[in-house]
Amino acid sequence: MSLMVERIRVVFMKKRPVTRTKLTQVSLAAVLATACFITLLTAGCGDAGRTRVPGVLTVGTMSDATPFCFEGPGGLTGFDVELGREIAGRLGLEFSPVTAGWDDLIPGLEEGEYDAVMAAMTMTRERMNALEFSDPYFETDQAIVVPQDSEIASGGGLSGKTVGVLGDSTPQYAAEKIPGLKEIREYDTVPRVYEALASGEVDAIVMDRSIAGYAGGLTADTRIIADIVTNEEYGIAMRKGEKDLAEKINRALAEVRSDGTLERLMDEWFGGPGQEGG
Repeated sequence: MSLMVERIRVVFMKKRPVTRTKLTQVSLAAVLATACFITLLTAGCGDAGRTRVPGVLTVGTMSDATPFCFEGPGGLTGFDVELGREIAGRLGLEFSPVTAGWDDLIPGLEEGEYDAVMAAMTMTRERMNALEFSDPYFETDQAIVVPQDSEIASGGGLSGKTVGVLGDSTPQYAAEKIPGLKEIREYDTVPRVYEALASGEVDAIVMDRSIAGYAGGLTADTRIIADIVTNEEYGIAMRKGEKDLAEKINRALAEVRSDGTLERLMDEWFGGPGQEGG
């Protein structure tokens, strides 16, 4: 798109000064998708760095986070899924993705249901304190999205408005920095966030720029009115203390980067090696 959008710079804060309503819905067929966790397991020599199933890298991810992880005509696919498959192959492991809801990914990881999570997960300070992370593999910011026919033209036009976000996510943290909002409504999937925008439940949404840009290229129903510069990085999450596994994954990730595979995947899913696709 050639339209100019406002750019707003924010620093995440943990205080939540705005009224927040959490809305959840189970089993909702969706048009767009949410943020993706892939569990990567390594079959190691000895206990250190060993995967839960020998010879298999089990990855926790999501099934509704287009373009990172979603159900396509041939099964689970997306940027994170295909990157996870490449990493597992370089470790000599079979790739086994396990899907879960956004709210269940980290608890499932901590309970040992998979070895790693890969789902467009930002490496926030809070998460890095609680989990082990790989080196970053993707950069993004946040975006403010409105219906195509909305009269809201900039972030300043959100005063007194209701904004929808994915609950307990960096879009939520970014929305909490927007002054004058009437309410922030939390949803449990990315599709639910977009459905709330389409139905008029909310006036605007805040979404990862990487997801919002891709979605904008698929439909003319929405438009991005502002980028919120957050300088986020996605990483592969593992249980705290899994340093050997993290080291192996980082070596494989470095190979994927150096041999051009990461750039190829960027080009395939986003049209080039930049941050987003719209």
